[in-house]
Amino acid sequence: TLEDLIHVLRFRPSLALLASLSLDIANALMQLHHLGEFHGDVCPQNLFVTDNCNCKAGIFGVKSGVTPSPFVAPEVLCGEGFSAAADTYSLAATICELATGERVSHGLPEVQRISWKPFAHLLKRCIIPTPHRRPTLKQVVSELCELVRSLDTPAPYDLAPFKALLCRSLHQTSKLHLFPSLYWVHTLVQREREKHQRTITSLQSKVA
Repeated sequence: TLEDLIHVLRFRPSLALLASLSLDIANALMQLHHLGEFHGDVCPQNLFVTDNCNCKAGIFGVKSGVTPSPFVAPEVLCGEGFSAAADTYSLAATICELATGERVSHGLPEVQRISWKPFAHLLKRCIIPTPHRRPTLKQVVSELCELVRSLDTPAPYDLAPFKALLCRSLHQTSKLHLFPSLYWVHTLVQREREKHQRTITSLQSKVA
């Protein structure tokens, strides 16, 4: 889950990956809103990250009761009910946690801690206490696309740090075999490292 990625693996995405992951989530929510539905429970625990660092929305459905959470919009906590604007708030709180690596506490998420100012400004507008003043998901997606383009980073993005961290974690928990593509990458890298180490050892012995 995104929760694991942030707090267990302690992964800190590059700006390009941060914007890309945010765009994945926003796109999924926008499509849901086009269908006339709300997610109602957007948070890191309900979002899943693939081995190619794509983000997918998990189980959704407006709940009958509201559990107090820093990801729930303030108007929902006050009894106004779920809405598209509430999903936008939850999205911003979730992305804030991904960007800072720190758990969002109750109250407005601390977007000022995000150093990428245009990105922080977008999130700040998404958590405005007045629901109708927040941008729509369509606007959020459009602005995230502009932010991605502004980075001028060639696609596909560099996933090596992400995959290396994921491989180490899965290897330590004996789950790497469940991800064939990562397993073989990890195995080949290990073989190359061992081969390189043998070469270094051989050269050192000859010098000695």
